[in-house]
Amino acid sequence: MTHNTALKIAGGIVAVLVSLTVIAWLLWVPFAKEAGYVFVGAWGARGSAPGQFNDPTGIAVTQTEVFVSDARNGRIQVFDLDGKFKRQFGAKGDGPGQLGRPMNLTIAGDELYVADYWNDMYCNQNSVTGGTDHIPWNKHRLIGPKPPFKLREIWGIRIRLQLAKRVRDLALFNLAIDSKLRGCDLIKLKVWDVAHESKAMRRAAILQQKTTQPVKFELTDQTREAVEAWIAQARLAAYQFLFPSRVARSPHISTRQYARIVKSWAARIGLEPRNYGTHSLRRTKATLIYKRTKNLRAVQLLLGHTKLESTVRYLGIEVDDALEMSEQTEV
Repeated sequence: MTHNTALKIAGGIVAVLVSLTVIAWLLWVPFAKEAGYVFVGAWGARGSAPGQFNDPTGIAVTQTEVFVSDARNGRIQVFDLDGKFKRQFGAKGDGPGQLGRPMNLTIAGDELYVADYWNDMYCNQNSVTGGTDHIPWNKHRLIGPKPPFKLREIWGIRIRLQLAKRVRDLALFNLAIDSKLRGCDLIKLKVWDVAHESKAMRRAAILQQKTTQPVKFELTDQTREAVEAWIAQARLAAYQFLFPSRVARSPHISTRQYARIVKSWAARIGLEPRNYGTHSLRRTKATLIYKRTKNLRAVQLLLGHTKLESTVRYLGIEVDDALEMSEQTEV
């Protein structure tokens, strides 16, 4: 037997012994294992009633309470540590106190932070630690109807859109003010609703989605010019939607996209975006007309309301008139 052969045999024996040692160690030496989990309990069921969930996606815990984001129900539910329902806040939507699809939750200090996936925002609530029973959902929010734009604000937005050559946005902005339509009706306008052979009409009429009642509206000169410029630039046919979506699966812009556009306009002139929405544009001209004429019936027809009481509430006329009378009364 040569020297090299002996070395190879010895090396093989050593390798076998090492392998056996490792195997024995793996088999007999215990690993540090994580303690096993013990099922404690569960609560909730699928649904929309208090204490029920539709896609719970986030959780945050204080010393006394459990906060759960109920995503598809658009709300946050609060339980005690035993799972007993205590309260809830939020509702589906993008207005004050509403949530689109609340997802992750976290608590920092005495504030609860909610990531709202659907509305592309976050909101925060204070006084959540220490077992308080009330969470002011309206912190940092303007409560009540979205205010209309003032004349100087209208022109501020209009001029900035013109300077930026935002042809579509200018047409959308001007038409929203003149038409006084709800967002769901405005975004579904087709070219033939407001134009004939690429020429914008002076007056138009549509059926409202909410009430199924017809409503007429006017198009001022600057609105007609903006609409005609947009139709020409986008090369829109008569049967197409006036404001088509850039997303393939949607034929026109969505109400959510429209709301984001409105907020971006408010931001352009230094306003707080979250204080304004699509109804700000719907209210704008109607409010100006009422202030100049006090003709509530005319405003009702222009807004397409079936009841006069709806117009009173929508414009907040009683409150504004009361404040105006109070301001004119000296004591």
